[in-house]
Amino acid sequence: MEVMTTVHVMDGITIAENNVTRLECDFQPLRLLFLIPFILITMLAVPGNLLVMAAVHREKRLKTPTNVLVVGLAVSDLTNGILSIPAAYFWFVNYCDQIVVLYFRFIARTCCACSVVHLVLISIDRYVSVKKPLKYQSLITRRRARKSSVITMLVIIPYMFTVVILYHLVEINKIEVNQFAFEIFWNYIPSSMIAVAMLVTSIIYGYVFYQAHKLRTRMSSMMRSSHKAASVQNSRAKQIRATKTLAFVVLAFAICWLPICIALFVDTNGSSYDPNLAIGPTMAYYMNSFMNPLIYAHRSRDFRGAFKRILRDMVRCVVGGKPAMHRSSSTMSTSQRPSAVEFPPSVADLTPSSVEYPVGATNYVVSNSDTV
Repeated sequence: MEVMTTVHVMDGITIAENNVTRLECDFQPLRLLFLIPFILITMLAVPGNLLVMAAVHREKRLKTPTNVLVVGLAVSDLTNGILSIPAAYFWFVNYCDQIVVLYFRFIARTCCACSVVHLVLISIDRYVSVKKPLKYQSLITRRRARKSSVITMLVIIPYMFTVVILYHLVEINKIEVNQFAFEIFWNYIPSSMIAVAMLVTSIIYGYVFYQAHKLRTRMSSMMRSSHKAASVQNSRAKQIRATKTLAFVVLAFAICWLPICIALFVDTNGSSYDPNLAIGPTMAYYMNSFMNPLIYAHRSRDFRGAFKRILRDMVRCVVGGKPAMHRSSSTMSTSQRPSAVEFPPSVADLTPSSVEYPVGATNYVVSNSDTV
């Protein structure tokens, strides 16, 4: 099969002198090995993000504005795992149907944009909780968080559809554009937006942790006269663990996104495109789809407990048993019940016994009853 185009494209297609190009679609059996990492990522991304969505839906303790945005991020990652990864696989084995190519470009870029915007929204939520703790409850509500998530998707989906269609029209020579301007529009702007988002989130999380560090230092000095040294040492240990959590989240985000950004900057016209080399940056990008649920399970006691209860109920349903009723405020122990009026996590109401900072797409919790 061959597809005729007449202009510069980026995805491994060479431009001929007469402006006519062909997509070489020879089947290469060796590239069937690419199916293994694609399947593994899908098997982790789909159930992991479904667990996140189910946990926030079932558990009252997880129904917070931040976790509403986390669900939006999970929806993007779930869509990536279900719709984008299969198209990416066909792309890498050179299944060069035009519909598949357009579909892959649209889904991949849409999920990418939605994920990045949700990460920025979560970081803004954390910034407001620290910068304006007394106004946080009125400024950031679950309803506004839902609206932000829905508006993000409603804006990005038609925008990316328009961008991909314009790109295709340029490919088939229906629209004449300046080549350099088109490269900026198609490659440089998206990769720059990812880099800027990484920088913004890193700065905001750094500020959040700095405020937490100052608060712990102040409270440690206040408690020194009334508590034993072991209490202070315990607080310091949790602070170190919180530092590792922040570093892990930021580093994971950078590892997932930097390779694809570098690839877009270095190879703008596809002249050096090699699917065997491009598989690395692409896999790194898709790994972000399943990393977030793993971080939640490892760092957040509430998410970890919710995941266990959901999986336990699923096993009981499979073996024919009766699912246990999920916990409500009436069935929780006294130590687990939220207060009658739940205030948002903020500097004003943080104490050494309870410090909660959801970092990026995850929550990291510091408390005397559960270390991060």
